[in-house]
Amino acid sequence: MLRVEVSAYHLNEELVDWCQKNDIVVSAFAPFGNPARFWRKHGDTNLLEEEIALKIAENHGKTSAQVTMCMLLFHLFLLLRN
Repeated sequence: MLRVEVSAYHLNEELVDWCQKNDIVVSAFAPFGNPARFWRKHGDTNLLEEEIALKIAENHGKTSAQVTMCMLLFHLFLLLRN
């Protein structure tokens, strides 16, 4: 099993696709982003504080974490069904 960061900040589509084609199980982690990610720039927002996630959450009576997980699961569904 290979653990790969899969979040809105870092989808890792090419690696996930390659693993699928080579029968390697991928275990996604850090769905809310990795605060210690090396590509993070000063001033980058926290995924759970992204304006769009907060607006969608407010409109639907959900939390930004629920919105983020829904988006990620939907994206992975699309990626994995091919």
